[in-house]
Amino acid sequence: SIASVWMALRFDRFLGSVAARWGAASLALSPAAVFYGRYAIHESWVVLALLITAWGLLGLWKENGRRDLAVTLTGITLLLLLKETAIIHLGCFLIAGCILFGWEKLVPSCPSLPLASRSWTRDDLLRGLSLSALALVFFYSGTFLNWGGLPDFVKAYLKWFETGIGEGGHVKGDYQIGSLNYYWLALMAHYEWPALLGLAYTVRLAWPASAPVRYLGIYAAGVLLAYTIVPYKTPWCIISILWPFSLLFGCACRELESRLSPGVFRRIARLLLLGVLGVSLMMAFRLNFRNSVNPKEPYVYVQTLPEITRLTDPVLGMAARDPVNHAISGQILLESYYPLPWILGDFTRIGYYGKEEMPAALAGDFIVALSARQAEVEGKIREPYLRRRFHLRDSMEECTVWFREAQFRPWFGEAGHGATERVVPALPKK
Repeated sequence: SIASVWMALRFDRFLGSVAARWGAASLALSPAAVFYGRYAIHESWVVLALLITAWGLLGLWKENGRRDLAVTLTGITLLLLLKETAIIHLGCFLIAGCILFGWEKLVPSCPSLPLASRSWTRDDLLRGLSLSALALVFFYSGTFLNWGGLPDFVKAYLKWFETGIGEGGHVKGDYQIGSLNYYWLALMAHYEWPALLGLAYTVRLAWPASAPVRYLGIYAAGVLLAYTIVPYKTPWCIISILWPFSLLFGCACRELESRLSPGVFRRIARLLLLGVLGVSLMMAFRLNFRNSVNPKEPYVYVQTLPEITRLTDPVLGMAARDPVNHAISGQILLESYYPLPWILGDFTRIGYYGKEEMPAALAGDFIVALSARQAEVEGKIREPYLRRRFHLRDSMEECTVWFREAQFRPWFGEAGHGATERVVPALPKK
């Protein structure tokens, strides 16, 4: 997120320093950018890649230098490495250029920005494309150790087309009016006031305006429309939608200031704009420090709850004491177990099963299942276990973890590591 804010400031090259600073401030205080930037996931990286790509494209338009070509190819490569939604954004970048070209015929930009003469060669383009291809191969082949992973690049997009077109349990039908889904607008109205003002500013761009600003406005509107059409909607995707509207908010601030003569009215306008940013700051503070796991917050979605530590602290704690414990065995019987594979990725003997599946033998050093399956699990264990209950996320039923007593007795024998219930298996029938 910090890198994205820094990159937004670099747009002073095209938008002016005033617009870039207001836009960067809007992005820095965005509740979505801050909240989802805390996650160890790729959404914030996608925003950075989009900013890099847009900066490079506008650079090709303005100066068309070798640096601009290299930046553009870097941004596109990052997008292709990070997420399948790169197709949406790259398509919108292209379509925005075509729409702007046509609109220029009707209402010319002011000031206009003619396409600069090319100062890079075909060899530069070939070298850049080769490096991009090498980066894609490097990562998709598992640093050249898993060549069978290369087809996954195509498979990932095929899978994305399936989940994107399908509902996948993430359709926001409560935000539907006829054929119009206003989910993203509702999130912006709730949390993202600067971006909402940036969206309103796109209407003004139909009249003569700066060409780069118009291009960003058309691209931003296209991305919003594309994400609106796609049925699959998860709220963290909004940061990929917001960033151009944050920059457009900065452009609106710059234009408002330029139209007001120095004096009381300009000061009042600045105070109002600072007030809008203040609302973002207040919302970001409340979301991140008070309501970060409150399901009543629209941004809190399939959120991992702090109770997960009742499972992870003992496992990670034992491994921290002795690396040999990375060989602890685990059996996880849940239909949805994210983010456990990430948290426990260094453990080599953990099996993941569906919530209705049951391994042939339940003998893991720890076992996780829904609490509703307690009788079933405890009917199959063959030695004493220590039982704890927890909630993984608010959308799931209560879970239970059983720790094999012989393995975890040293951990739970210490003060401060929480209480457990001892479970002794029933004697087998003779």
